[in-house]
Amino acid sequence: MDFVSSRIDMTSICEATNIRRDRIREYQFALEAALLDRARSCPPTYFLLNGPEIVDLYAVEDVQTIADYGLSGLSDQAIRTYLAGLALAYRELGDEDTRRRSLEAAVLLISVRAERGAVKSADWLALLRFVEEIARSPKLAVAPNTAVFPRLAKCGMSWCELSMKIVEYFAAGPEASGMGSAEGLMMWLMAKDSERQAAEGDATRSWSLPPLLLLARRGELDERDLDLIIRRFGLFVLNGEMFYPDAIWLPRFARVVPLSKEWTTALWNCALDTTGKDPRCLALDSGLAARVLAAQGRFLSTAALARLVSRLDDSIKDERDIAAYASEMIDLACWAPMPDRWVSGLERGVAYDVQIAPPRAADPLTGVQIIEVTDVSVAQALSASLKSDHGSTSATIDLLKRYASNHLSYAGLDIVYRALAHKLRQMDDPIGLDLVRSLQDSKSDTQARAVLLRALSIATKLDGLKDARIVEGPRFWRLDAVLAARKQLGDYQFELDHFCE
Repeated sequence: MDFVSSRIDMTSICEATNIRRDRIREYQFALEAALLDRARSCPPTYFLLNGPEIVDLYAVEDVQTIADYGLSGLSDQAIRTYLAGLALAYRELGDEDTRRRSLEAAVLLISVRAERGAVKSADWLALLRFVEEIARSPKLAVAPNTAVFPRLAKCGMSWCELSMKIVEYFAAGPEASGMGSAEGLMMWLMAKDSERQAAEGDATRSWSLPPLLLLARRGELDERDLDLIIRRFGLFVLNGEMFYPDAIWLPRFARVVPLSKEWTTALWNCALDTTGKDPRCLALDSGLAARVLAAQGRFLSTAALARLVSRLDDSIKDERDIAAYASEMIDLACWAPMPDRWVSGLERGVAYDVQIAPPRAADPLTGVQIIEVTDVSVAQALSASLKSDHGSTSATIDLLKRYASNHLSYAGLDIVYRALAHKLRQMDDPIGLDLVRSLQDSKSDTQARAVLLRALSIATKLDGLKDARIVEGPRFWRLDAVLAARKQLGDYQFELDHFCE
């Protein structure tokens, strides 16, 4: 409270050298302060020097034979917090060796927690978010024909090879990592997947596909590369007896890379097959084919999108059932105008969820109130429509704000915050979001205000406490900004389903 009210700075935290019981908690507080007011928070060296204790791990050859110095016992939230701090240090540090150490700490932190050679999914997605951030930062300077991380030479040949190579590629570039190109990293990941398939089975997909998806989103893979990924991982099986498009990963790649004619022809034939001529294409397959095509929205013509909208609209016999089709509407809403009855049906679905939401239970990490989330697709579809200006009403914003308030600690609401942020930027929009008025209207709901401030953190690059609308408002708005910053840290993981981008 003293910090957000500008009565104290971070000296007591930043300069403390004694061993403290709540080290991780103080690290998180320092990072929250950095998100709120970078000028008054700790210098970047703090987040490197007070991060995970990994000095003794540099010389370890076999991680199974030594103590892990408490790293495997850290919570998922602690891992996300450490990685967010190390990414901040990497961005802001000037000395190349200290920047390199922040990357080494991240590699060792994730690698030492890999149990029996299998990467933990939550750790891996946090590392990929870290990699996203460092890829947008100035490249790490590496002399020609030298190792990127010489201190990691021993573990780089064994237990931390996977995470080290990926960090090398995105921090220092393809040539420095020894890959040469995105295709080189793709082939290396596939080779590693084959090596570990016998030991890990299908679990290898959880660590090999996310970095490939990141390459695709960065525009480093093309149609031919996606074709190879589809065949290697069985994302689309098409033969005389089987028609099987993967419902999880194929749409994720389809959102960013166009599919070849071989796949799109089969998908269109199945999606629009009303005669039942293709015995492989069942009704369930037809709906799935349409969803994959909708994920290709950025690459489709207006006429093609209209056919998909018409197909889905014809399937909805009763307007009361619109919410049940929400998962099929999300990608369509990003690229095509939504029929009015879809928007009203989705709004009714979100309003119903808000109305029946049980009393909120306290989240042990943040202290905020949450409820169990059973189906978020209705809010996601309505958010996609709002984000893309493809059909929404003045009630949409308020409904999404209340929905996100009720589900503040849920990790699937990224598109909701982006949609609200989009409306924050358009103050001349007839249904644009007036931040100050909305904060005033939520005077009895801290979480609703935190939702708006979380959207503000996306809409602007300014530190949370420097926005004039917040500084000039009531003091408790600055406390709400702390909750928004905490939510921002809680969301620190690679977003697998990135809609409307």
